[in-house]
Amino acid sequence: MEMRSIRVAFMTGTVALFHTASVAQQPVVPETYLTADRMLSDIKSGSDLARIILHSYGFQTGFINAKLKYQGLPQLYCSPEKLAITSEQHADILKRYVENHEGVGQFPAGAVLVDALEETFPCKTSDE
Repeated sequence: MEMRSIRVAFMTGTVALFHTASVAQQPVVPETYLTADRMLSDIKSGSDLARIILHSYGFQTGFINAKLKYQGLPQLYCSPEKLAITSEQHADILKRYVENHEGVGQFPAGAVLVDALEETFPCKTSDE
């Protein structure tokens, strides 16, 4: 049941992403943004679409994280309660992670962003 909820959250975010791009009347070519390196390169070049897509990945991950917390399951990452992560912060978190982890830039930007958020906002274990 939990996996179904996670899939629904992901699909909802994906639909919102494509709707946002269509409203902006910009073509969306998902394969263009498969890697973290490409995503960061396009953001550096000033692409609002790349910035929006990366932020939507982070936003979707936040929904999944909230669902996990609500269900009493371990969260993916534990950002401060009152922190609303901006698109610029998502880009900076991804950029720092890629710079500090050789080779990860070749992997899908969304997956790398999850790893970056986990490292940036680790959850305390019961031992801490």
